[in-house]
This record gives sequence, structure tokens and C-alpha cells, in this order.
Amino acid sequence: MKRIPHPHDNQHFPAYKIAALNEVLEEEGVNTFGVLRESGISALKIYDGSQKISINQLIAFFIRTQSLTCKNDIAFRAGAKLHLSAYGPYGHTLLASLSFSEFLALALRYHQLATPLVKLDWIEKNGCVAWQFSITALSHPSSSLQRFLMEQQVSQHITHFKDAFGQQCSPFLATFAYSCPDNGAIYESCLGCECQFNASHTRLWYHDSIKKLSPVLASKIAVKSLTTICDQLLAVTQSVKRYSEQVRNILLTEKKFNLDMETMAERLGMTSRTLRRRLSKEGTNYSNLMDDIRHQVAVGYLEQSSMSLDMIIERLGYQAYSGFSRAFQRRTGTSPAAFRARHNKVSLSAT
Repeated sequence: MKRIPHPHDNQHFPAYKIAALNEVLEEEGVNTFGVLRESGISALKIYDGSQKISINQLIAFFIRTQSLTCKNDIAFRAGAKLHLSAYGPYGHTLLASLSFSEFLALALRYHQLATPLVKLDWIEKNGCVAWQFSITALSHPSSSLQRFLMEQQVSQHITHFKDAFGQQCSPFLATFAYSCPDNGAIYESCLGCECQFNASHTRLWYHDSIKKLSPVLASKIAVKSLTTICDQLLAVTQSVKRYSEQVRNILLTEKKFNLDMETMAERLGMTSRTLRRRLSKEGTNYSNLMDDIRHQVAVGYLEQSSMSLDMIIERLGYQAYSGFSRAFQRRTGTSPAAFRARHNKVSLSAT
């Protein structure tokens, strides 16, 4: 999957998606303090609303937590915990909307406030309606992360409709634009509907009659004041410059994964000190960006190519296998060779 430039890499989103996943991991007895710290996130602040994160930090946390537990329903359970009430003004605006059509319009209008990891569309076809999801937050072709994001995204949208319109508001079908994964058997029990794979799009289908429902907490006074707040937040979100995105685009376009910060700063027309300061404001630094991109590209090579480890090491700019292996094991808990062998085994079992 080619990287699509993501417009929200600055550190101004609430940490509720990280909090939900962290809560599920804690239920499994997993200590996430180290992973949170490595992602630049305070374990003490993710539940009190003061912690702000970037899209980069959210994805980094997702990547790093995938190796912490063998449970294959973590993303579904995290999505089920993401109630609209956790989304601040955005979520409360949707809850207070006056009709189904207004709910949809506001959901699409303010989606940028919801730490967006996917592009969201609404489809109406053959007497049915559906949410359609497409990944916009990936900078590498990792199928495992794509599935993780979709599992959580579909689960949370089912939760959102039930929050707004009642528990009877359930989908009858979920389709996924990828082959049946190794945990495919649990999809239907986790989502409560039929699931189909190898579809043209990832969609969550409902009967057309859903459009007659009204939000159970509709409030004319609340929705008017809340939309004003969301408009103000949206203006701030859209005005922030994204230097981390520019760094990512240069690294991924030119495939120069050993480019030093001084050279990168010159490319961006600033000093290295200025670049360091601006990346810090976005919740990241040059070393973390480079490490994240190297890891993400490595996962893509290992999963979807037959490229030798020596060639991967050369392309990623490592001097020796030992450095590559240490960096990879720090993120995944396994060696590159073992990771590729495990992925190939799963791929063969799914065919």
C-alpha cells in the first residue's frame, strides 16, 4: 500500500483511542508503561484528558502493542470501549444531533476531530446503507497493522450507532477488503453480524430502515452550541503546519533511510535546531521518525517480498544485521527471520 499523506500528524488529539486499547491490555495483565513511554505518551495522563497525541504516536503505539499479547480480539474489544461520550465535543455533538441525516452530516463534517485513521464515506445502494472505510494513516504496506486498524474501526462504529440510536441498531453484514486473516473465525462473534472477506471495499452494512431512527439524546440547544465549539476546533486543526509529515514524505519518496537531520533540515529550508524544535511541538523527534519509518518499511518488505535480509538491511541504511535485528526485536519481540517465517506460515494456513 502506497503511503497517502496524512493531514493530522500534530500533537493536538485527545488520547482516548490509546486509553481504550491500554485498558484492554491492562485487563489481560499486560504492563504497557514502557510502550507508552517509547511512544512519547504519559501513562498518568491518558485517562484525564490532558494528554494530547499525534497520529504518529497513535500508530506507533498500535504497532508496538501488537507483540505484547497473543489475544486476537484486542482491536475489537478496544473499539467496543470507544463510546461517543469519550470523544469530547465531537462525540457529544453526534449524540445531540436531531435526526439520522444530521448525525451523518456532522459525523462526516467533523471527522477530522476524531483522531482519524481512515477515510470515512457513506454509501446507499440497493435498499441498504453502509459506512465505507479506507486506510489513510499507513506509511507502509503492513497487512497486520491494516487489519488491526480496521478491526478497531468497524467495532467502534458499531458502538457509535448503538450509542446514538439504541442497542437495536445493528449491522447485518460487514465486508473486508482483505483475505480472511488467521483470527477470521472470531469476526462474526465480535461484531455480531455476518462477515465476508476479499470484498472490493471494507464496509459496514445496515438496512435502509435505519434512516428512520432518531438519536435518543437529541437536543436542539446542545447541538447548536456544540457545533460552534467543533467549528472552532476544526479551524485550529486545519491551520497547524505538519513538519513531521514533510520529513516522512521525503524519506519514503527518496528511500534514503540514513539521511541525517542536518541534511533534512537544509532540504526543508531551516536549521537543524529549528527542525528539532518544530518536531518536538508535534510530539516526536527526528530519530523516532526515522526508527518508525525504518520499522514500518521493514515489516512491509518481510511480509510482502522475497527480498533477502542482506538487501533489506542495505535498503534501510543499517551498517550490519545486528543493528537491524536489535531495532526490530525491540519493536516486535522477535527477530526479522522469525517474523517472516511466522507471517509466511499464517499466509499459507489462510489459503
